[in-house]
Amino acid sequence: MSYHVFTLIWGDEFARDYLDTVAPTLRLSGNVPALACHGPVTFHIYTDRKTKGRFGAEFKVALGDHAHVQMHDFSQITVGDQKLPGHVRGLESPALKYEIQHHCLKSLISDLIDEPGAVLVLLDSNFVLANGAFEGMLQRLKAGKKAVMVDVLRLDKSGATEIVRDLVGNNMFSPCDAIDNLMAHLHPITRSFFVDAEAFSPYPSQVCWQAGHTSFLARSFIPHPLAIAVSPGMTTLQSTMDYDLALRAWPDDDIDLITDSDDVLVMKLSGAEHQADRPIGGRPTPKDLALFALTSTHSRHRHFAEKPIRFHGAEMSDWQKAEHAADRLIGDAYDLVERIIANAGHLDASMLAYIKSYAGPIETFLSPQLDAQQLAPIRAGTAAA
Repeated sequence: MSYHVFTLIWGDEFARDYLDTVAPTLRLSGNVPALACHGPVTFHIYTDRKTKGRFGAEFKVALGDHAHVQMHDFSQITVGDQKLPGHVRGLESPALKYEIQHHCLKSLISDLIDEPGAVLVLLDSNFVLANGAFEGMLQRLKAGKKAVMVDVLRLDKSGATEIVRDLVGNNMFSPCDAIDNLMAHLHPITRSFFVDAEAFSPYPSQVCWQAGHTSFLARSFIPHPLAIAVSPGMTTLQSTMDYDLALRAWPDDDIDLITDSDDVLVMKLSGAEHQADRPIGGRPTPKDLALFALTSTHSRHRHFAEKPIRFHGAEMSDWQKAEHAADRLIGDAYDLVERIIANAGHLDASMLAYIKSYAGPIETFLSPQLDAQQLAPIRAGTAAA
């Protein structure tokens, strides 16, 4: 197999953070060096012309002999009859980032589609990998899986960055070390996924239950595709990489979800201000999760949501209570999904469109990424379901 690592980075701040914080975690023995022992590794960095000139050479030195680095100027990518910068003119983040990422990824997929044994490894510019993350990913691929999914743990950049650098510098960045030292720096978005949060997330892409001081259980509707063996189905991608790329590429039996942080731990460093203006939701109910599943996921995402994911440090954890509560809430939510679909004849046209997207083939999945304001009228319209 050959491994092609995709990352989108532009701007001096993001490039510097990547070189100072992310790259050292990639160099850990259980990450890029382990990957390079099993096949050639190429990093595909998509960036703008300004950042490309300041970023490329230093990163090539950082990776040494373990990987080849190929820099791509995304301003040269064509969308329709214009270059990508013209196509995204007028967009603001996060839509701007997602649209650029989408077209850069499709460009790379097009380049790799005819390469036998190509595996696409998908990273964000602010992902940090605990030591052994790529080794754990490799074990799944060598066992015959075609895609490896992971629930990424988002951290508050302001508190976590220096801790990450110190742990890596002292060769203490195992998954247990990382969680034991970083649980106090969960990002506000991560904290909002806990069922007992004072302000629960209005967009429950995952739900979490505490299981100990430095351990918790998660159920993730939309895990991140860490690695995918390249297949023709990937060319039909219409959304961001997280929502449906793996599902378009491979059937469920070929897709593996990491269910223990000891096996693979990927974290994401975000500023505390990221999505700080999101509306506040109430404690999650089966109805909330059912409507989220119907309007923002496909029926095949249930394959992920029904699997418990354990995040833990070195302490002994009591998982039984958390797993029982998760089974009940997620189970009740999907029971309600089935009841809503069974009574679809009483729903309006907009809800029927969501049901068609949810229950139809993955190729017609709409991946709406709705925010709370858009979900409000749907909740009101299905109050009697």
